[in-house]
Amino acid sequence: DSDLSGIVPSLLSAYRLTSNKPGILYLEGIDSLRQVYDDVIRTRQTLRIFPSSHDRDDQNVSDTIDRQIARQRREGIKTEVLLRPEILKNTKNDELFEARRSPLGELDAQIMMYGDNVAVTTFQKGVVTTIITSSEASATFQKIFSL
Repeated sequence: DSDLSGIVPSLLSAYRLTSNKPGILYLEGIDSLRQVYDDVIRTRQTLRIFPSSHDRDDQNVSDTIDRQIARQRREGIKTEVLLRPEILKNTKNDELFEARRSPLGELDAQIMMYGDNVAVTTFQKGVVTTIITSSEASATFQKIFSL
């Protein structure tokens, strides 16, 4: 019974991410971040990121992010990110990666926008991701990103 209780949330999460219905999904743990990354690959649309100042605090999370960056590049998915000036100065842009200066300073949560999804992830007390699937919400966050 305890094995089943661990599988059901994962199955429900996968269903909600791939059913394209508006809604909100709450996920916990590094596997949930990997699930979002799989969805980014599935949608094949430009990924826009407001990074968290805590997204590289844990080595396991940092390694997962690095693997995803390489995966996105292999798949030809463009990534746009807003970075703090001290990080931006060591970053190179190319046809699949565009970094710009963030006017926001340090953020506690990471916000990723892709397709009709907005994924908000916190890293301070474990990995916790809330995904909003809504074309209107995504369009709003994308406009804020573009400012």
